[in-house]
Amino acid sequence: MELEEWLFCHYITYYLALKMLRDLISKNLSLIVMLLGAGTVFLSTIGAKQFLSEHDFYHWTILLTLIAVVSPCCLLGGEQLFIRYGTTNVNSYEVQLEVMLIIIFLGLVGTISSFYIFSSMLKVDLSIEASLLTFFFSFISILYSLFRITSHFFLAQTINNLWKIILLPIIFLFSFFDYYNIPHLFLVTIGISALISLYLYKRHPIKIKLVRKSICEAELLYLAIGFSLTLITVTLLSNFDRFLMERYTIFSVFSEYVYLLMVLIFPFNILSSYIGFKEVAFVKNNYNKEHFIKRMLGYSSALTSLFIIWYLVVYLFRELIQIELHYNVFFICVALVFVKSAYSMCSAVFGIKGKSHQIILANVLSLLILGLSLLFLFINKTEITVTLALSFTTFIFVTRYFIFLTFTLKGANDV
Repeated sequence: MELEEWLFCHYITYYLALKMLRDLISKNLSLIVMLLGAGTVFLSTIGAKQFLSEHDFYHWTILLTLIAVVSPCCLLGGEQLFIRYGTTNVNSYEVQLEVMLIIIFLGLVGTISSFYIFSSMLKVDLSIEASLLTFFFSFISILYSLFRITSHFFLAQTINNLWKIILLPIIFLFSFFDYYNIPHLFLVTIGISALISLYLYKRHPIKIKLVRKSICEAELLYLAIGFSLTLITVTLLSNFDRFLMERYTIFSVFSEYVYLLMVLIFPFNILSSYIGFKEVAFVKNNYNKEHFIKRMLGYSSALTSLFIIWYLVVYLFRELIQIELHYNVFFICVALVFVKSAYSMCSAVFGIKGKSHQIILANVLSLLILGLSLLFLFINKTEITVTLALSFTTFIFVTRYFIFLTFTLKGANDV
């Protein structure tokens, strides 16, 4: 009898443990997909650093920078209108016709603009690649936003991270045929991910219903301008340091800087984006000011603690992964991770609850601070270094965070 009881107790314990593990995985599938995508890009970049020539690795880092710009800016903030003005029903999503027309218009403007912008901004001409990437990401962004706002988080993150997940197999395919054109590699990867995204949508369709409802056209237009300005501003804030390094340093220093960001900061950009991603669906229907502040500080502190552990691990393996680290970089990165994590929470609340004039004013202030800071650097003929670029980025995001926090606490009332 004792043996039977012992076996029964162990069976129950084993069953409950498996059930808890299964529930834990099912509740965090979207996070697992994000981490898988981030891990693939992370490992691919470390591999590229080891095996590519300096010239090819420069193209690798340039393409990652290009994607960091066009992927969030492809619709110039139109996806936020899609989220804000849409209504979720069973297996369908209703959105005003005027909203969809503005989104299509913004997508066309983004695609055309990227061609002209990137034909002159970089030392290498990637205008055609930029236009094609913008087109692919516009399509992916609509499907991502659709699944995201209807709480299909796993599908949303799968579509958003597909290009990262299939990057490594495509690299092996290109290597098999001894073909090392880096721009073509990224175009093929993202083009295939767009096709797979379409297939996933057909397998799990959510019909988009275009409706005609009474809508304040002036408010819609102001919001469209505000969201476009937000995306342009945050993209500039997130990438201006890379363009400074690319423009005013030799290509090997630029590549090393992007590699440093990829190894140290990129994993925590992914995690903070995930926090904002989950917060949007929560905030849309549930918001409390005190609860929001506690969540913001809690998440930011947790991510910062994880970063400190991660930095120590990277430092131990710095020679193996060929990365140069200095003690001053550590303190700057700690501050950057904390403020970016807190900013992601503020951005989620502000995007849903903020008023159009607040959104426009917040971004104008951020652009003004960025412009004056850059002007100060150029007037003083300051040498562009890795430490300066990191410090400057941290300063800009601190000011951005406090601007958003101020408007969030004043303008987003409890609902």
